[in-house]
Amino acid sequence: MNFDTISKYYRAVPRAIWGAVFIALCINALGLLFIFTHYSHDVIIAGDAIIYEELALNLDRGFGFGLFREGEFAPETFRTPGLPILLLIFYKMGLGLKSYFTIISILSAILIPISSWYIGRKLFHEKVGIITAYLLAVEPMVWLFNWAFISEIPFLITALLGCVFTIKAYEKNEFLSYYGVIAGVLFAFSTYIRPAAFPLLLVCLLALCIERSWAQKRLASSFVFILLITFVSLTPWYERMHDVTGVYALSGTGWRNVYTDYLASIRSINNDSNFVVEKEALKQHAMEVWGLERMEINSPAQSQRFKEYALPEILANKDTVIKLQSVLFISYFTNTDYQRRLQKLGILPMNIQEQGRVSSSRLLIKEGFGAIPEIYAEMKNRYFLPIVERVWSISIFLFALVGFFVSKSRARYLVFLLLFFGYLTSSAIGLGVEARLRLPVLPFYFMLASCGILFVLEYSKKAIHLWKK
Repeated sequence: MNFDTISKYYRAVPRAIWGAVFIALCINALGLLFIFTHYSHDVIIAGDAIIYEELALNLDRGFGFGLFREGEFAPETFRTPGLPILLLIFYKMGLGLKSYFTIISILSAILIPISSWYIGRKLFHEKVGIITAYLLAVEPMVWLFNWAFISEIPFLITALLGCVFTIKAYEKNEFLSYYGVIAGVLFAFSTYIRPAAFPLLLVCLLALCIERSWAQKRLASSFVFILLITFVSLTPWYERMHDVTGVYALSGTGWRNVYTDYLASIRSINNDSNFVVEKEALKQHAMEVWGLERMEINSPAQSQRFKEYALPEILANKDTVIKLQSVLFISYFTNTDYQRRLQKLGILPMNIQEQGRVSSSRLLIKEGFGAIPEIYAEMKNRYFLPIVERVWSISIFLFALVGFFVSKSRARYLVFLLLFFGYLTSSAIGLGVEARLRLPVLPFYFMLASCGILFVLEYSKKAIHLWKK
């Protein structure tokens, strides 16, 4: 790519969007400066990140894609290799985690606002794209997860770029297009990073293909071609999984999550017990009754067994499922997790006792509105920061709701589909639903919210004008 081409793309992006990029870059620079000044490997690498780093290190040492457990090396079948390979590239270049976070933060600050602006203006309106870019630039969830070694941000970067090239391929209106090849490869790589989002991608591409084919009275061949490239790019991994487990699958997620997490959530509610205890009991059941090793529980080869065990119990507890899904809906769209993330990174002081924290979701399920006094006491103990977070997230939800009904673009149905399946697939982990699970669909969610914000602003201007008259 020569300088003239780069200059052309640069000029195509409005100054307003470069303003959003500048804000995002400044926030990320300040955050990284603080984190690196107070850097602690144990703080940065925690939870799932520990396993991802271990997988990258084992690849770097030539052991293959797997983990050592009890002195034996076992191929990994629960996670896909995208994120460990990204870190491996940095290791091979003689770089480490600090370089990884720096590059990811820069790419995120530039590509996420620009890509979202481009998609937003194509699906809805230029102003929608601009507002979306600014919402993403200031959204704490985006930049906080730039500084965590987890899959969401790398997925978001590659998936959004895939959407940009999908639009380019569609506009070119050719079955065979290098835009389509790039889109398919990007979607495949985003799936290698975060396989749980693959159903969202598949459903949306199929929906686009059907809708465009119906509207134009001919097959939308560009979408078919992108799907084909995506599946071809994923074929080596399907073959590897078949060789290791005997079944064709992307990962061990799915019915394993339903068995260990969703079913544990139902039992936790019914028995008024601890979710973690119930989850561990289900794992012990799998080992004792079915003779599985702990690592085998994560294998997709067990999916059918987990389905046959979990589904009847889930269907037999319809009332509990309704309660659980209602709470998961609220959690999926309103959880933010800013405070805990800022405290873990050392940006906010850890001055609030974590032990004995009250779960608002559990209290609501158990006591309904009677839980409000106890929830209030807990929020007071945490300086009402969760309330401030909820005001922001609920405002976004309400704007998105307004945006869906006032927008005239048919793309709103596609975004609704994306959000619905995002919520549905995230529900599989039950009470373990976290704010980061909303990240893969956040730009599209903000597009609907931007439609609502524009409507409210225009309606307010009209109201003020009439009042002055």
